[in-house]
Amino acid sequence: MAASADESRIFIPILPSLSHLAAVRVAVPLFKEFGMEMLDKAFTDVQHGKPAASNEASKEDRGFNYNRAKENLLLIPRHLRTNVLEVVHGMHWAVEVWRREHSGILKCKDGEDFFHWRSDGTIDTIKIPRHSCTTL
Repeated sequence: MAASADESRIFIPILPSLSHLAAVRVAVPLFKEFGMEMLDKAFTDVQHGKPAASNEASKEDRGFNYNRAKENLLLIPRHLRTNVLEVVHGMHWAVEVWRREHSGILKCKDGEDFFHWRSDGTIDTIKIPRHSCTTL
């Protein structure tokens, strides 16, 4: 049987840009270490030029992590920080959606980080089942 013209098209996957791949490469370790909330606060303070940790962030160990997050953001060129933060936001919401969709199947602790990330910033759903989450 011959394939129809509609079925014989060549499939070309959509590839992310090189700048997006680079932003993901920087965002993954930042997201894993600090999380979206701390990076948002540090980003806002960096953009407004605040030099040190605020009093509310310096409670317990959070002040140290906040300062480290801020230092890491300062290493990123100014014109690329927004792109990296957008990737972090996308990763955060991808985790939230994944947890909500799989809450009935898997029981994982909220702080548990077992996500594997693809180079385009999406969750690698093939590698996740290999991790040790308890199933129902």
